[in-house]
Amino acid sequence: MSKAATKALQWPRGLRETPARLWWFQHFAALPAKMPLAQIANQLGINYSLARYYVRMFNYPLGAPPETPPPRRRRGEPRA
Repeated sequence: MSKAATKALQWPRGLRETPARLWWFQHFAALPAKMPLAQIANQLGINYSLARYYVRMFNYPLGAPPETPPPRRRRGEPRA
């Protein structure tokens, strides 16, 4: 996959090309836009911090994280 073939994700200006960066760029360019960071990490099979590193490097457009459930109440606290 060439850099020019990707429409949603463009190679960042001024970023030097290395084989590793090109390899990761191909994987990020294949993802749909607006995915949450945790979902990107799960889909690519990498840890969260590495996904965040490449998201920032390639200016990937992140989506909103999924809503988290309310915290569980402690034993003995009244119900709302």
